[in-house]
Amino acid sequence: MKWEIFLLIAVLLCSQVQADIISEVQELSSEIEAFCNDNTVIVKGEYASKGERMLLSFLKEKYPAIEKLSTVGEMDYSPNGNAFLIGGPYQNSYTKQIIGSVPEVKRKETTAGTIIFLKSETEQYVVFSDPQGFSNNPRTGPRKSPLAKIMPVEYVPAAATAIGFSLIWLWKFLAILFRKAFNLIVSGKAMKLLKKKKISNKTKGFEYQGIKIKYREWVSILGAAVVFAVAKSYEFLISEEMLAFILASILVNTVIYSIRHFTRLTMDKLHDSHTEYVFWIWGGIVTIISGWLGNTFSVAGYTVSHKKSEKEAKISYMIDILTFAASIVFMILNLIFPSTLLQMSMLLAMAIAYLQMIPVSPLNGKKIYAWNRKLWWGSFIPMTVIYVLVNVLI
Repeated sequence: MKWEIFLLIAVLLCSQVQADIISEVQELSSEIEAFCNDNTVIVKGEYASKGERMLLSFLKEKYPAIEKLSTVGEMDYSPNGNAFLIGGPYQNSYTKQIIGSVPEVKRKETTAGTIIFLKSETEQYVVFSDPQGFSNNPRTGPRKSPLAKIMPVEYVPAAATAIGFSLIWLWKFLAILFRKAFNLIVSGKAMKLLKKKKISNKTKGFEYQGIKIKYREWVSILGAAVVFAVAKSYEFLISEEMLAFILASILVNTVIYSIRHFTRLTMDKLHDSHTEYVFWIWGGIVTIISGWLGNTFSVAGYTVSHKKSEKEAKISYMIDILTFAASIVFMILNLIFPSTLLQMSMLLAMAIAYLQMIPVSPLNGKKIYAWNRKLWWGSFIPMTVIYVLVNVLI
């Protein structure tokens, strides 16, 4: 989860913010010097954020007492009761271990995060964490990915993203091969599951305020929400909280999908259009694979229409843009009031909106691109930049 980069861009480029950080650190100079001696080391959390690592380099340049300390990873640290810990309890396992067991003597909220002083008769620590280190789940997926065995972990999300995109682009070619192979071993009835989805007003359901609610559509929505939640749980997995995380993620996903698709159904009514959300088997497989590789996609479903029209492309574009805008709101709120629910809301909204804009059938991006290329490019480029900053850089 590297949306902290936005904060760090401000830290590194805004002279006023830099001055504020220097001033705040100088206010704590005597306390930091008291905690830093020849035996003190900097212990960098395994899941320390990009922002924290960049800020550490920044502080080393500006503050000699920190610059002279050696740095080790949490897995290589041999406890000696005297350390400067980078990362909160969710980012640094040693921080989690000592907070609560060593008395806290002072806490300082700064522009860039929280500094905590812990001290007992035999131990003393300085903990630095961004706000998310106490509230957001760490991104464990890239380090558990099979790709991490053949490349540096910081490149894993980019590689996982490239593989995911390739699988989406190749789906038609692969579907033809799978169809021919499956045709030899399964029944004709089972083969119907692989055919292109069709929609009908006769599908079972009911109407609410003139809006058609189809049972099978909402089963597809719930299925897509569950697939994304399971895939994302591997990428952000904390074993002791796995079940709670998955359930919370399913709840968040279902709510966001529901709002998104009620909006689509309302627009369908206003524009006399007829669309339906369907579950995409290949997209679900790509979602699971991408989560296993280290960067979860959200392509387990797509929208089909009764007939092609510019109205359909316009509606799809508006919904994707609104969804992406909502992800930015969630991101800002999570910076101010960090929580797992806001973290998951931001990740899902951004993933589904951005990935649906890819110009490949059956995703929305293809019909949006055909409808208005200039509008598509003007939206897709900034969306790509934000998506990469949040999901690819670690």
